Parts: sequence; structure tokens; C-alpha cells
Amino acid sequence: MNHIDEGRRQAAELRTLATQVAGLIGYTVDPPATDGYYRDAVRLHGPDGAALAIARQRHNPLRVTVHGTYPQRTSQVAYHLPSHDITVAISRGAAVIAREIQRRLLPGYLTDLTTAVQALRQRDDAAQAREKVAAELVAAVPGLRRGVDSDSRVTLSCYGNAATHGTVNGTVAISGHGDTVSVDLTGPADLLLPAFIAALTGND
Repeated sequence: MNHIDEGRRQAAELRTLATQVAGLIGYTVDPPATDGYYRDAVRLHGPDGAALAIARQRHNPLRVTVHGTYPQRTSQVAYHLPSHDITVAISRGAAVIAREIQRRLLPGYLTDLTTAVQALRQRDDAAQAREKVAAELVAAVPGLRRGVDSDSRVTLSCYGNAATHGTVNGTVAISGHGDTVSVDLTGPADLLLPAFIAALTGND
């Protein structure tokens, strides 16, 4: 058997094993992955966003590594969360591997997964709140338009145009849950202040 055939045999064996494990722990098996990072792994999905990757160890193909994965972009909001991995000999069979996952991996992983999901939800809630404030300001203040945003801030800009008779320039940055607004605009107070006051106090 050549190297390619052996690789295919091992991949098929791993998928069969992972399917058996998934059934024992109440997870489902993903179709074969196409991305480079997981192409040699079989991914299992469980409730509440739980996801496991099962792969042969590169330096010891007689053992599998089971890795608990976090949702995308978790590292941006909960970078302190640890990795959760275990290794088990393939020869011990699906039933033992399933028990080891439930005993050694899932308790810590699911606790940290809950933390990750909550952090991502809080980030999304904050983003929606910033968008609401931004929309109200754009509607209320003549000449404001969207600038360059980041994951933690919405930026509005105004560079003199017909709506403001060319007299208003600068930026407005909205951060937090829309409760922090940094204004760096130059223009007539009688034009800017009433519009800003109306827009911002409208959220109270």
C-alpha cells in the first residue's frame, strides 16, 4: 500500500471512529473539512455551539487528539481562555474515547465555551447599540456620514459640504454600548449643539 492509499485508509478509519464517538456523546459529525487547518480532522458539533475536532497525532498516528474549539473571533473578546485537549489511544475504541471526552475534556471546555459565547453576545449587543446611536446622529446632524469603523467603535465624519454650507468639519466616535461619544467637530454652535443634544438625549 502506497503513502496515498495509507492516508486514505487512515482518514476513513478516523471518520468511522469519530462517527461512533459522536453517537455516544450525542454530537453530530460535520462533512469533510476543506479548510487547511482542519483538513486532517473530523469535526463534531454538540449543543450550545460546542464543537470538537478529532485528529490523529502527527508524531504518533496510533493516538488521537480531541480538541475543543471556540467560535470564531473569540480571541478578540476572551483571549484569556485556555485550550482544551486530550489524547487517547485509538486501540482503546470509541466507547473509551467517548468516556474520556466526557470525563476529561467536556467539563472544563463547556464552562469556558459558555464564557466565550457570553463575551461574543456582549460584543454583538454593544455593536448594535453603537449602530443605533450612529443612525440617530446621522439623521439628526447635517452632513455626518459613516467613516472608518473598528470592532469597538463607530466613526462618523463630516467634511464641509452643501448640507452644512462648508462650515462643519471633523469626526464623531461612538464606543462602548453607544454610551460614550467623542466629538471632534468644528462648526457653528447654533447648528451643531441643538442637533447633538436632541439626538443623544433621545436615547434616555
